[in-house]
Amino acid sequence: GMLSGLVTPSWRVMLLSDGSVTRHLKLLTEETVHVELVQQRCVGDDQVNLKVLGNDVNTIPGPHVQREVFLTSDTGERMAYAASWWSEDSMNKYMKQSDKPIWDNLASTRTEVYRNILAVYMGHSEELEKAFGCRGPFWGRHYIFWHDGQPMTLIYEVFNPKLNKYLGPSNQNELAEK
Repeated sequence: GMLSGLVTPSWRVMLLSDGSVTRHLKLLTEETVHVELVQQRCVGDDQVNLKVLGNDVNTIPGPHVQREVFLTSDTGERMAYAASWWSEDSMNKYMKQSDKPIWDNLASTRTEVYRNILAVYMGHSEELEKAFGCRGPFWGRHYIFWHDGQPMTLIYEVFNPKLNKYLGPSNQNELAEK
């Protein structure tokens, strides 16, 4: 299976699940998941050319709004970083409470979505080492939410390795060493 030799089963569920990350984090930590808004800005019709995401952002109809957040615990610990790209129309329709997680907004209107996971990553980032207060490598992924057959938003997420506290070690080698 995908990632089976690299990642422990609990981390595989976190990375490949098509369920709500907000809900997973809430169930894991038994805490409310909060949003720390980094920025939300209109990026217009600029063609987004990001090394990591390639052309996938351009699947989302423009003009685009980009939103960057950290998902945090009750104590303020940053559990995940997320960037999302929305059409302005979808942002206005589905994200009326930008201080809340995406899932809370969608659940409040009973909006059903299909999560199409496009890629999973493991990498390093000095910015995230500072933001999370720990060293990488970091696991991440990106996916598109589809609603009524249309692409709604592209989401890029990176998880704090400190989630090992709840999920156990992320890679099979760490498990074998225990």
